[in-house]
Amino acid sequence: KNALVASSALIAGMHLLKVSSEVVRRWVSEVQEAVHSPSEAVQFHALSLLYSIKSGDRLAVSKLVSQMTRVSMGSPLATCLLIRYISAVLREPGAEAASNTQAAQHFLEMSLRHKSEMVIYEAAKAICELPPTLSRDLSPAITVLQLFLSSPKPTLRFAAMRTLSAVARDGTTVSRYGESEKVPPPEAAATPMWVPCSPATRISSQT
Repeated sequence: KNALVASSALIAGMHLLKVSSEVVRRWVSEVQEAVHSPSEAVQFHALSLLYSIKSGDRLAVSKLVSQMTRVSMGSPLATCLLIRYISAVLREPGAEAASNTQAAQHFLEMSLRHKSEMVIYEAAKAICELPPTLSRDLSPAITVLQLFLSSPKPTLRFAAMRTLSAVARDGTTVSRYGESEKVPPPEAAATPMWVPCSPATRISSQT
């Protein structure tokens, strides 16, 4: 019942999982109950331990992510952790054919409207990092990151600039119609109209 005791037990389970995983795997039902705890710290530690328990089974991780997207989590840290798990699942080979792909992408888009700036940035970053094989619309995430550039918080400005720089470096931009398109390489750019002449040419023209 005490949130501090519950969080301590979950953290102990994370350390014990490296030594005796079979013992910790028996706690799955208790850990799942802890995910719905009103305490934000307990939610975060419970989700982290639950993912660690099922990390060896790809199908179990996919089911966990699918279940958690339908749960309303009050902890911003736990929501950020879930977004990172969703991003990892969507980046796996063959994710575009999975049945829960659309639900996972919808969760990322809905997280852009979260009240916590931390969750909003994590969702925008995850959307920008989605593989090209998935049908994605980067315009909402880019808009959010551009708004963060005018934030009074230096950390938000730095994070937004870093993510936008990574998007530009990968050669992907967003048109005014919200469709992602590739930026042409530098060598494909038009030749400048003015070309500097050599010193010899300047001397001959002056004479």
